[in-house]
Amino acid sequence: MHFDIRRDTGMLARKSLFYDTGDFAFYVSPVADNFSSVLVNDINLEIDPNGVVISIWGLCPYMNWIDAVLGSPQAGAGEVRFVGDSPITRGVSIRLNRERWPTYVDRSNGWIYIAGTAKPTQVVAIMTGVIIELDEQRNLCGIWLKPAQLP
Repeated sequence: MHFDIRRDTGMLARKSLFYDTGDFAFYVSPVADNFSSVLVNDINLEIDPNGVVISIWGLCPYMNWIDAVLGSPQAGAGEVRFVGDSPITRGVSIRLNRERWPTYVDRSNGWIYIAGTAKPTQVVAIMTGVIIELDEQRNLCGIWLKPAQLP
């Protein structure tokens, strides 16, 4: 399984990322139709029947975030599509990582980074405040999140 990127699709203006401190979770508004998801830690990259990442949501307790100086990631707009080894099944999530990836936060600029171990070679913003990183084999290797407000 891997991901494909299509650039300049204009998705950035349609959705906003939020963090709910009571639920310790990220969510996107407007809410997307639920089909299936790809999991990193307890974060769901919501995908449509074609595998396109259309939303992001899930548990990510801010008490576990590691303070860091991250800088501000730069990424052009685009679309990310999950390509699995078998057909996507409605309601069945696919876990990508066995070991939890650390979650870093830069409180000075509002960015949160869920960091895999591979070096990114492709970076794309799929909506405002959500950036996906892929390595040279097109595996997911990082997720950048900037909700409307940090807890």
